[in-house]
Amino acid sequence: MFGYIFAFNLPSFMVKYLGTGGNKAFLRGALRLAHGKDQDEADLPQSLAATLGPGLLELETKTADGEGYGESLRERAGSNAAVFWHQTAYYRNGLATKVWEKSLEIIADLYNLENEAEFSASASVSPIRRRSSSSSSAALWVEQYDGALRAPSTILWGEKDRAVGKSICLDGIGDYLAKGSEVIMLPHTGHWTPVQKASRAAFAKVIGVYASKPAGEELPMYVTKEVDAVYPGSVSLVRK
Repeated sequence: MFGYIFAFNLPSFMVKYLGTGGNKAFLRGALRLAHGKDQDEADLPQSLAATLGPGLLELETKTADGEGYGESLRERAGSNAAVFWHQTAYYRNGLATKVWEKSLEIIADLYNLENEAEFSASASVSPIRRRSSSSSSAALWVEQYDGALRAPSTILWGEKDRAVGKSICLDGIGDYLAKGSEVIMLPHTGHWTPVQKASRAAFAKVIGVYASKPAGEELPMYVTKEVDAVYPGSVSLVRK
């Protein structure tokens, strides 16, 4: 499924042409494939713009507080070829060959999360923190599996994903999840779950469930029922 990655490791001029040649034919084809049954031609220009990042005119815009885009974006915004080259660097920097290590920032965040979980379990503060307390109580440096998550997680996965299938994404994933986690399959959705029409409603629903509960009200352990209300046919594959 990852055979296409070889193209991103070709000489730079070839990679840049892949991203821009034929009026960006490669990117247009990838976007059409990604949208699948949710395809709407009106979405294509929007998706293409989102893929390549802000243009020169957009770089001149600022927020009400005067915040603008960074200089690194400005340096490459004038060339779609340069943007595509930078984006595909992800595949040239050891994605498939190097061991991924936690950064010091990630380790510090995990430490803070562990402390919050212990505090909430003893003090019975907000329901969100109570839910966090269901994560593993093992010491920070001890993991049953490398890369295991420590906070309860709700994962939405598109069954029609042609790039990373079920055997790659989900087989054995329950061993890496903290207590209170759930994996929900969206049967009509592909690779880009958060932006496809049907699945972004499910994505928003999950966020809304956890963000809108009043203080003191219990959060649901699992949210398949709420997701199914906006995405009929969704299936809970893993509950832990």
